[in-house]
Amino acid sequence: MCIRDRAKMANWMIEVTSLYECEHQTFFLANEIMDRFYAFSKTSYDRSDIHLTGLVCTFIASKLVDFAPLRMKQVYKHIGYKKFSVRQIKEKEQCVLRTVGFNLLFPTCFNLAEYFIEKFSKDHRIDEEYWPALEKLKKYCAYGGKLAKHEYQLLKYRYSSHNH
Repeated sequence: MCIRDRAKMANWMIEVTSLYECEHQTFFLANEIMDRFYAFSKTSYDRSDIHLTGLVCTFIASKLVDFAPLRMKQVYKHIGYKKFSVRQIKEKEQCVLRTVGFNLLFPTCFNLAEYFIEKFSKDHRIDEEYWPALEKLKKYCAYGGKLAKHEYQLLKYRYSSHNH
């Protein structure tokens, strides 16, 4: 997948996860799953496959992260606009899961930001009155991380095969 298409898909994933009020982590995990899928895939895919892949990766991530995850009906009808059949979505989901070796538990940049904010608040015994500010800081980290997913210079780095 070319960097420009990947950036467009990241933008689409941001829109979907925002519109459906998914957790910030849902976007970051979906994005990582998609990147790993393309990095580890033995098959080359054309541009028409990118939308289905992004859709499915978002669906998978929502199931893992969100308290009220996206449902197949939403994915098929409202997010995918009936462009893909339920069968195509399920088959692609299986393909993505097999390709990444069912390894879906890995840290994202947002996990790291949350970890360091939590660690800082505990190490410095931050009072409850400052917790809203820490939550706002998490939102800023999410925003910055999402912006970085569009930066072409950062997108050129690929996963090594030993991470698989």
